[in-house]
Amino acid sequence: MTNVKAYPKYMKELFKLASPMIMGSLGIILIGAGDVFVAARHSTDTLASISIANSILTCIFLFGIGLLASISPLLSNFRGSRNNIKKYFLPTISFAIVLAFLSSILILLFIPLLCNLGFDPILIPAIKKYNMYLYGFWIGLTVSIFSLSIMLLLILLKKLRKIKRAD
Repeated sequence: MTNVKAYPKYMKELFKLASPMIMGSLGIILIGAGDVFVAARHSTDTLASISIANSILTCIFLFGIGLLASISPLLSNFRGSRNNIKKYFLPTISFAIVLAFLSSILILLFIPLLCNLGFDPILIPAIKKYNMYLYGFWIGLTVSIFSLSIMLLLILLKKLRKIKRAD
C-alpha cells in the first residue's frame, strides 16, 4: 500500500527535476507566440513567414530538448542513490552548449534548403531573415549562459578554497 502523505514530497522532487525542461520549452513557445502576435499586426505575409520559420526552428529545438531531457533521469538516478550530483553541473552545461552550437549549425544548413520546400517565393526571404535573427539570438543566449556558468563555477571554486583553508 502506498503512502499518500509522501506524494507532496515526490511531487516537489519531480518538479525540481522537471522545471528546467519545462522552462526551456515554455520559453521557446512563448518567444514564438510573441513573434506571431506581433507579426499578425504587420501583414499576412509577415505572419506566414514567421509562422513557418517558428515551426522549422521549434522542430530543431525540440530535438535538442529531447537530448537534454536524457540528463534528468540520469541525475535522478544519481540523486536517488545519494550520490553528489553537483559534480555534473559543468559537464551538463558543456553538453548543452555543444548541443546549442550543433543546433545553430543545423539552422544555418537548413536556411539554403528553404527554396526547395515549396513555400511561396515571396515568403522565402522573410523566412530566411527571421531564421537568421533567431540564430543570432540563440548564439547570444548560449554565449551568455556559458559566461554565467563560468562565473558561477569560479565563485564556487573560490568558496570551496575558503572552506578548505578554514579546516
